[in-house]
Amino acid sequence: MAKKRVKPTVKNKKWVKKKNRKKERKLGGWWLVANIVSFGLVIGTAVVIFFGDRPGDKSAATQTESAQVKPSTKKVTVYFGSRDGESLRGSTVNVKEGRLSDEIAEAVELLLKKPDNRGKKRKNRVEKTLPPGTRLLGVRVKGNTAVVNMSKEIRDKHPGGTAAEMQTIYSIVNTVALGWPEINDVQLLVEGKRVETIAGHISIKLPIRPNRLVNAD
Repeated sequence: MAKKRVKPTVKNKKWVKKKNRKKERKLGGWWLVANIVSFGLVIGTAVVIFFGDRPGDKSAATQTESAQVKPSTKKVTVYFGSRDGESLRGSTVNVKEGRLSDEIAEAVELLLKKPDNRGKKRKNRVEKTLPPGTRLLGVRVKGNTAVVNMSKEIRDKHPGGTAAEMQTIYSIVNTVALGWPEINDVQLLVEGKRVETIAGHISIKLPIRPNRLVNAD
């Protein structure tokens, strides 16, 4: 049996219209919110692209930072042995500026390495004055005295002889005491202890002042 179609009343029509208006207002509100969010995303993206880090700018900033933190250096003279074994010759080098003891240590460390003779005439070439295997154990400054602590190889592996002993001692003493005006003399230690001599000819038990007479230049 077919159902009868109910004819909408005036009351029902009003209720339907009211419901439709509510739906339209609700949809209209969501549409407005969606548009605001989309606009915000567009603006935000544009700001990031325009004001964000550019590869070139970042690279330039990094280079500037590196240039600023590059340590400054100072020129000092380190003294190696002459080829005839009778005197010392100076070589100008750069050491990093910092604590006095660190600067001195860097200079003494250079005496442990093979000197660079490139571009020098044969008569002006220099040689190491410290025995192979010798190590710097530490440097400290006490008043106007630099205390330089060397390993036992400076004594145990020394070739001997007055001239060679003189070169060994004064290559360190002249490098330190003539390179820094704050230093008047140098106390040499072997394995942290005072010893009488390195090779039996020159006493190093007390602090030693520099000797310019042994410098060839």
